[in-house]
Amino acid sequence: MPDYRQGDIFAISRDEGFQLAIVFGYLGLNFMACYWYDFAKAYPNVFLQPRPNPFESLPNKPVEYSHNRFMWFVPKRENHGMKDSDLKEVFDEAFMWSHQTGNLKVITNGIPDTNHGHDGYINRRRDDKRVEFLSELAINAESTFNLKITLINLNDSFTRNFP
Repeated sequence: MPDYRQGDIFAISRDEGFQLAIVFGYLGLNFMACYWYDFAKAYPNVFLQPRPNPFESLPNKPVEYSHNRFMWFVPKRENHGMKDSDLKEVFDEAFMWSHQTGNLKVITNGIPDTNHGHDGYINRRRDDKRVEFLSELAINAESTFNLKITLINLNDSFTRNFP
């Protein structure tokens, strides 16, 4: 069963020895940008400056930032999200790579669906549905690939649905 957390994926990945962090999203006027810049400063030989956006400069592949510690950046797609089929494809590739390389301790923040609009209530329900989908993918990957997966987000979407 995955572990469900709330917090900074970069700091927790580094501090708790995760071997692979699959980071979905984008840098903009958001907290992820602040956390990313703080994290990247500690690894200047890997995340060379100026490299303002790893989602653009290092997309869709594992990048080793410390011995046997990797980041895999997955950029947002339509409407700052990703369709279920695209998300499953990304996870399948990353989880297979993790299994094949023996990097079995994985953390990921997931990404919303593409169907967000202006109604906060409806968006929250859609986020809850996406969290269930992410959890199902993680449970299957843990079983199939012998991984230990943590699902984390800055908001309470995982901890709210899986207390």
